[in-house]
Amino acid sequence: MTALGIPARLDDVTPAWLTRVLEPHAPGAVVERVALEDATDGTTTRAIARLEGRGALPASLFVKLAPRDLRTRAFVGALGLGRTEVAFYGRARAGLAVRAPRVYHATAARWGPGFALVLEDLRARGCRFGDVTTDLPVPEVATVMRTFARLHGAWWEHPRFVSDLTRLAADTGAFRFRVGRLLSRLARRPALARHGDCVPAPLHAAAAEVSRRRLALEAAWARPPRTLVHGDAHLGNLYVDGDEVGLLDWQVSQRGQGMRDVAYFLANSLPVELRRAHEATLLEAYLEALAASGGPRVPRAVAWEQYRLHVLYAWIAALVTAAAATLQHAAVVRAALERTSAAVLDLDALAAMRALP
Repeated sequence: MTALGIPARLDDVTPAWLTRVLEPHAPGAVVERVALEDATDGTTTRAIARLEGRGALPASLFVKLAPRDLRTRAFVGALGLGRTEVAFYGRARAGLAVRAPRVYHATAARWGPGFALVLEDLRARGCRFGDVTTDLPVPEVATVMRTFARLHGAWWEHPRFVSDLTRLAADTGAFRFRVGRLLSRLARRPALARHGDCVPAPLHAAAAEVSRRRLALEAAWARPPRTLVHGDAHLGNLYVDGDEVGLLDWQVSQRGQGMRDVAYFLANSLPVELRRAHEATLLEAYLEALAASGGPRVPRAVAWEQYRLHVLYAWIAALVTAAAATLQHAAVVRAALERTSAAVLDLDALAAMRALP
């Protein structure tokens, strides 16, 4: 346990600690026993906590801490991923227009990777999960597009980005953005060395150019109008709850163009042929739902240009994940690289980049 009372590892998630953090939600309740199950590691350490005790306690909870692997801890700490997600759950979660887990406790160290989240156990109420290798029917993909539209429409150019949500509104000169650029530049060679067979030859040749043009890309990605974006919207960070879709893992939530979530999801989570066949229709569904959800009616030509440029972000993110062997399973890494590479070439995203000032 850290000096701030943040569990450093799952063994620190004790009955006494849980009793204390659940007090605002279950006054007088006492956790007497906790069993941690299904522990996994990636960008975070996660487990289901099954509780026994007295009072109005939930039967189970989802606990999320900083990762154990030292290299991954350094990555998470440098980008402030835990602090960003804690800021989201502490300040933006209430009244959110889309589904996200209920939060019982969220705290983070001011510096370094330490953080703790205690969330509802979505599995306990029958929610379904997947990853980028999971097949999602086109009607459910359309539901995802409408979910993004509701999120983005509700937060379109919201005044809170200059008040209590400044953590989510940092500009591209902020420290975490500079660190992100450095990591993506360093990731290029090891990612291509490990999984280069997933990346077509034209993109091998263009990878260094994309790194050199990163500031121009960020300037284009940051053009207003902007909204609250999830920032890492792939199938592994979604759940299906009845007829609705919810969003998980808000570690890179930020102010940005809503098209980031749309492009990131379609390029990462859909098989190549499915994306090619349906992306125009799905983009149109998003734009229609955005206009109906408090956002503007974005011209299709503007949306399409944003879409092409944000596909490059999805490809860069896939390279960073591929370079760090501890972030995702190999099957997920390879699927993301193959799909985002195909999207970059299909949409001639390099030409869109080269046309930037």
